[in-house]
Amino acid sequence: MMVERRVMRILVFCLLAAHSACCLGQGANQVVSSTFDSPPSDLKVVSKQQYLAEIQQLQALVASCKAKADACDAGKVGDDVTVASGTLPGDFRFDVRRGWLRNALNDAKSKGEQERAESMAKASDRLDADVQEAAASAQSATIATGKLARAKADAILSRGEFRTVQPEGWLDRESGLVELWLSTLIDSFFSRLPHSSLTAPLIEWGLLVAAAVALIVWAWRVTQQQRVELSVPDADRQMVWQKESDDWARLAEARAAAEDWREAVHCLYWAAIVMLEGRRMWRPNRARTPREYLPLLEAGSPRQRALGGLTRLFERIWYGLRPAARRDFEQAQALLDELKAA
Repeated sequence: MMVERRVMRILVFCLLAAHSACCLGQGANQVVSSTFDSPPSDLKVVSKQQYLAEIQQLQALVASCKAKADACDAGKVGDDVTVASGTLPGDFRFDVRRGWLRNALNDAKSKGEQERAESMAKASDRLDADVQEAAASAQSATIATGKLARAKADAILSRGEFRTVQPEGWLDRESGLVELWLSTLIDSFFSRLPHSSLTAPLIEWGLLVAAAVALIVWAWRVTQQQRVELSVPDADRQMVWQKESDDWARLAEARAAAEDWREAVHCLYWAAIVMLEGRRMWRPNRARTPREYLPLLEAGSPRQRALGGLTRLFERIWYGLRPAARRDFEQAQALLDELKAA
């Protein structure tokens, strides 16, 4: 796994370097074009190699003119050209004008041998200078491209994501070893499987069947738990609810002994609610408001009248924040006794 991480890092770095080199090459071409480009013209475009070949031919023409006046033919100079290093916009390019050489050849026809030789020597020197200038221009473009590429790479490497690299810690090494062990174990397992077109479908369907069986077993266990819960006898269930109701009643008496009449009435109300729930007058739901319990009882029944009186007393003291006294507690206790009798 450690080896794979290193390989991935090297690949990411190579991709970034390739992208940077591409961008840098474009940037360098733009700089060179701003330095060496001439305005667009209608001249014939030639490459640097063609340009150097033409200079060699012109050197031969100058040498022939120097030796013999009849060879000074200005028509062999050719047309003016534009030298370009490529066909993309912004590539290295410049215009070459040969009017001076045509004039020099025409003048050399009427001059003496010595003057013609001096004139052609100057023309040859100028052609040599053109060759040197072309080489220097290409070298300058190459240097500029390299500098821009280096600057671009430095700018990329100075970003924050390249400054977060930390040495590998003990936990990283140990987790890498565990991942490598698991990967080796899985590879060893699958390498021992028969190489068949049915292997992958069998594994896939096997996992799906195992998941379905696990789901069925879980649903069966939940159903069995519900059956056990429903199988509790009604008498035992009622005893549990009655015990909770009695606990509320004893707590009410304890609060009354402390003359906390408001809390005592509150405990008696819940003793009544729990008792009726134990008798299955409704399904337990603690989200109901006190008034919502009343319609669940038979209209006009003694239970509904007793619970209605207890509810109004409880709401007046608990929610209405009215002061409570002993007579309120005694009234609530009497209503609870009526509910027990009903």
